[in-house]
Amino acid sequence: LKDTVKNYKLIGERFEVDAAIGKADAEVVTAPTAVELTYNTAAQALTTAGTAAGGSMRYKLGDGEWQETIPTATNAGTYTVWYKAAGDDNHNDTEPESVTVIIARKQVTSPLVTVASCTYNGKDQTPALTVRDRQTVIPAEEYTVTYLNNRDVGLGNIILSDNEGGNYIVSGLTSFAINQAAAPTVEPLRMTQKYSDTGTHSISRDYAALMPQDAYVKKDF
Repeated sequence: LKDTVKNYKLIGERFEVDAAIGKADAEVVTAPTAVELTYNTAAQALTTAGTAAGGSMRYKLGDGEWQETIPTATNAGTYTVWYKAAGDDNHNDTEPESVTVIIARKQVTSPLVTVASCTYNGKDQTPALTVRDRQTVIPAEEYTVTYLNNRDVGLGNIILSDNEGGNYIVSGLTSFAINQAAAPTVEPLRMTQKYSDTGTHSISRDYAALMPQDAYVKKDF
């Protein structure tokens, strides 16, 4: 084989060399960033979308599986989203990196409270209640209920205070009616009294069972 390069004439044998072409590294062009989120009962995307060169973006939530779509979460809390550029046939994957995302608890300072009706019975009244954020019922484990002035006829008071954790920060005050008890119905007493020459007889009857719990009447005839 004869080749001419400028002023030189090269004479040599043909030979072949095996050369391996290695993969280049893929690249994360735009890294995903955390989204500022507040609990809203729905699943929410945790990050913005990233972009990659020499491959495509992959994501995973915590110790989950890698996926093409951005991870989502519903409940309030702190999440770790991992991401990388997954290389194509000619590119290697990048090393995984992570971003921390927080879904904040929703603050509800004026909840809608529905209280069951109750009637005076001489005991403390603790009626069942439902607490809502607009139309959404807030689970009972999200708050603590304290009852005040809740025995006598009139208005009782309820204090809602927040419990740690959960999806809401809930607090509020409301009142409820303690209704007057109906007057008791006393059955007429019918009796037959017999007299004798030996003296006068009296009959006693206990009316406590017919009266409210805190009343007691005894009458002699």
